[in-house]
Amino acid sequence: KTLRIKPVLHRREGADGTNEYEYLVVCHSDGALEGTAQRQQSEKWRCRDCYLQDPPVWAAFNDQGSDYCRSCGKHIDVCGFCHWVTEAQLPAAQLYEWRREHEPHILTCIRRRFPHAEIDFHNQHLPKLFG
Repeated sequence: KTLRIKPVLHRREGADGTNEYEYLVVCHSDGALEGTAQRQQSEKWRCRDCYLQDPPVWAAFNDQGSDYCRSCGKHIDVCGFCHWVTEAQLPAAQLYEWRREHEPHILTCIRRRFPHAEIDFHNQHLPKLFG
């Protein structure tokens, strides 16, 4: 089985203290993580089936101890949940798409002239352009 990711929802700092980010992804029901990954009991969870609907059900953000989705009412074993994956696990095309959609505005301006430009701020805040 391959890792079949539909959308990437969110990004956070790595839990292990490294500079690597973790990405919250919605996988297809027949993907490699389904049935093998364990949900972290200390975190709220998002229902996979509700997020795969068109349009997504954004209210399917469930409490830590609950085993049933508040939106669709299905058990977590039936409906599935969203997974946190490392940057290395994320397919290159989706990582590229995430970075393009969430890039700083200054990089969008620079890429009009230099389409393949990249900027690394070394985990610091972006410089202020206007005051």
